Amino acid sequence: MKNFNKILLNVLFIANILNAAPALQKWKIYKQKNGEELKLKLQGDEYFHSYKTEDNNDIKYNKKTENFEDYDIKNNKIIFASVPYKVNKNIKHLPNIEKEIKKINYHNYIKKSFLLKK
Repeated sequence: MKNFNKILLNVLFIANILNAAPALQKWKIYKQKNGEELKLKLQGDEYFHSYKTEDNNDIKYNKKTENFEDYDIKNNKIIFASVPYKVNKNIKHLPNIEKEIKKINYHNYIKKSFLLKK
């Protein structure tokens, strides 16, 4: 009987851990009701999830309007903006910062090593 209780507790513990799985964070293209395409990444788990836009905004899908919209949380309730989210076309994306830093460090290294040789 003791073994059965241990097994049961282990199964319940494992089931509890697996219960709240995180969202798969890959960029996907979604269409609004008006035909506009959004590139979004899912975040959160099955209890609460939202989408991250390319311009780093959090939005949710409103089932009533069938659009992705800005939202706010008040008194543990989600309040939608009731206006479809629009992509800001004027945003200039930053270049890959890691590559730029490596370039700068490499150039500084070359300059220092050249000056040391003289």
